[in-house]
Amino acid sequence: MKNRIFYGSRRLLLVFGVLFLSLALTVVSTQVFQHENYLAMAQSALVRNIPVDGNRGRILDRNGEVLAQNKPSYTIDLYAYDQDGDTVNRSIYGALSILGRYSDVTYLCELPIAYDGDAMIYRCDEIDQYLTEQELPSSASPEEALSLLYTRYGVSALPPRQAYGCLSLILGSQEGGDAYRNLSDHSLHQLMDLCQKAGIQVQVNGTSASLSLGSSIQADVLLSFIDGCENTLGAPPYQNAIPMSGPESPQWHTASIKRLKSFLSLPADASAQQVADTLMAKYRAEAYNGTPYLLDLLAIRYAASGNYYKRYNPLPIAKTLDYNICAVLEENALSLPGIAVSQSSIREYPEGNLLSQVLGYTGRITAALEEEMMAKGYRPTDTVGRDGLERILEDVLHAIPGENAIMVDSLGRNTQTLSSTPPQDGKDVVLTIDLNLQKAAQESLSQTMAQLRETGYPKAQVGAAVAVDVNSGEILCMVSEPGYDPNVFSSAISEEVWAQLSPQYLDEDGESDPDPTLARPMVNVATASIFPPGSTYKPFVAAALLENGIVTPSTTILDRGRYTGFSTTQAPGCWLYNQNGGTHGYETVSDALAHSCNYYFYDAAVRLGSNALGEYVKKFGFGTSTGVECLYDAAGIVGGEAYTSAYLANIMKQKLMSLGVEESDAREIGREMVDTPTLSNAKRLLHPLGLEARTVETLYEYVNNHRYRESQVLSLAIGQGENSFSVLQMANATAALSKKGLRYAPTLIKSIDGQEQQKRILSQPFLSDSTYAAISQGMQRVVQSGGTAAGAFAGLPIGVAAKTGTAEADGKDNYGWFIAYAPAEDPQIAVAVMIAQSGGGNTCIPVVRTIFEQYFGFGETPANHRE
Repeated sequence: MKNRIFYGSRRLLLVFGVLFLSLALTVVSTQVFQHENYLAMAQSALVRNIPVDGNRGRILDRNGEVLAQNKPSYTIDLYAYDQDGDTVNRSIYGALSILGRYSDVTYLCELPIAYDGDAMIYRCDEIDQYLTEQELPSSASPEEALSLLYTRYGVSALPPRQAYGCLSLILGSQEGGDAYRNLSDHSLHQLMDLCQKAGIQVQVNGTSASLSLGSSIQADVLLSFIDGCENTLGAPPYQNAIPMSGPESPQWHTASIKRLKSFLSLPADASAQQVADTLMAKYRAEAYNGTPYLLDLLAIRYAASGNYYKRYNPLPIAKTLDYNICAVLEENALSLPGIAVSQSSIREYPEGNLLSQVLGYTGRITAALEEEMMAKGYRPTDTVGRDGLERILEDVLHAIPGENAIMVDSLGRNTQTLSSTPPQDGKDVVLTIDLNLQKAAQESLSQTMAQLRETGYPKAQVGAAVAVDVNSGEILCMVSEPGYDPNVFSSAISEEVWAQLSPQYLDEDGESDPDPTLARPMVNVATASIFPPGSTYKPFVAAALLENGIVTPSTTILDRGRYTGFSTTQAPGCWLYNQNGGTHGYETVSDALAHSCNYYFYDAAVRLGSNALGEYVKKFGFGTSTGVECLYDAAGIVGGEAYTSAYLANIMKQKLMSLGVEESDAREIGREMVDTPTLSNAKRLLHPLGLEARTVETLYEYVNNHRYRESQVLSLAIGQGENSFSVLQMANATAALSKKGLRYAPTLIKSIDGQEQQKRILSQPFLSDSTYAAISQGMQRVVQSGGTAAGAFAGLPIGVAAKTGTAEADGKDNYGWFIAYAPAEDPQIAVAVMIAQSGGGNTCIPVVRTIFEQYFGFGETPANHRE
């Protein structure tokens, strides 16, 4: 018995000894041999690499006044990588509950889903942008949007599937994207054969192809082409041209919605409610269903999933300027694990709506741009330029973030900075704009338009003013009315605010109305919109007449009241004759400019012809984009026989291609029909094609009704007809005129990061001294006794050369124009002002005078001059 106890005790001691030895060896191994490894593992769990944002470059005026800068703010971050899902949900919802008590909060994570009453619907910037671009009602559902588009493009009578296919092809070809990508050589040849049969132009770029449709291609041709594509290529063209899932029970299907559905493995026609339900199940957030912050919580969880490839980085979930909010979050840190506050900034525009369309605004990266921006090293929550110079100069203004490696405690709070890589701030940009001149011009234009609306011209809602340094092309001020305050984009804006900034107008038929005289605050009227220039075009016509030898400075033409050279029954009259039956008598070119005598320009322009006139005025930059640093820089239209004939020939080419004629043949036949617009010629050209007699007659009638007629030069000579130009084009042309044709490229940028931008000369002087003197004399007399703007600049100690303009438009009040340069003897500044539906050119005088007074440092602006 004693021996058994003794041997049992020995065995027990042996077991304990082995266990103790094993433990000792483990401790030794851990503390000695693997010390470094385990220390690294422990530290890595507490080390976080935190991005450090740099400062976005500032935008300054030419005198160093700040136009766009960064305002300190705070970012609420989420560290979710080391938290379980339920803890993350509680922290997020707790933070949202605190943030929800305050108004000064911008949420950085969004889902393309919103509540519509108790129902879920798709809603995001992409949908709003699409509806705006297509000029559809902002509240349109996918079904309503499709229905309106079907009607607009003439396919509403087709079955849904066919209508959808035709619409996709039409819209896709208009946008100019790829109809197909990654096609084999065989597939490319098949596509080209199908296009040739349908009269559709195809452009091949490597393995991709884009299509161009004729303006009058028939629906049955489109359907046949689409069926052929599906049968031979396996898919219709431009499958992604419409952001809706399909013709039957369509759902919105934008880039962000597609990405979300793909992430959740849901079909294209999944509803917003299905997406929300799937997200709740994925993130175990069903308990929050019906609570105020459900969608915000799901948006953050979804964004954090996308952020997982940088799992130790924080996810910014909100921004605020209010430190009190941050203090409350800090006080509740124990119940909000993973929630932290960091310093950041937001974009601020100290001058509010001043220069708003030029500066643009910043915002989060859109879904459409996300892939491109990610490739450049951006993060999904980064702020980028969304419009204006902020967008154009994004690569210059954007800061490259740095990184801090920090140690954190169990609550995620920073306890030690281990290393730091500083960020690289964006570059400052100095504009050519003079802030004080911009303020004076904008205030004057706004007040002038407000007075016009109160005194008989309620539709005077759109106007612009531009001043240019004639010796460099630098733009000194650029005003566009109405404007907006870009600071509203520093936080999330409501649908109501967006609707005010980007209103949609419909015509009598319910179609979108592109009328440029309707107020659109985000459109830069000075560069993006074009208007008939009226009599402000006459100085440039005078240059063409003089330089082509049609008249000399001393040539006189008798104003007979009505010009009857083409018709005695529909003869256009000079404005004075139309007003009171009077005439100007014998006029030289300088007289004609001073008095704005239409008859003089009618008579002389007929001898010059529209082609020679159009070619000459292009020397001043008309008909070509200016190259200014704006997203939308209209080229304008130089009217005349060349423009009308080329436009009509292109339409005829498209009509013939829609009838099955090959492109090369259609181009040649269309041109010959326009060059010789007779029925016999049309029959000669079209009968060999096997077209029915009625079709031939219809095509001929179209050409005959729309062809150029020599009498059209009369309206072109006085700035009417097809002539249409932007305010910037008129200002830059006036600057060139003041320098005998020396034309600079207009620019808004003076320097970038301290580097002066070089001025660019587009044309050397081309006006003779005698031509320049005659035009300058006439323009100076405009503001002297007997001129159309007599006394406009009385009291100013400088000479002013100017021209008034009153442009007519069917069904609208007359547009007012005014161009001028000063001093007339030694020009320094050129100005163009336009107010749509204002009644006449003299309504613009107060704005021009204000600009001169501010620029030259003169006294107060006298009472408004009105016609």
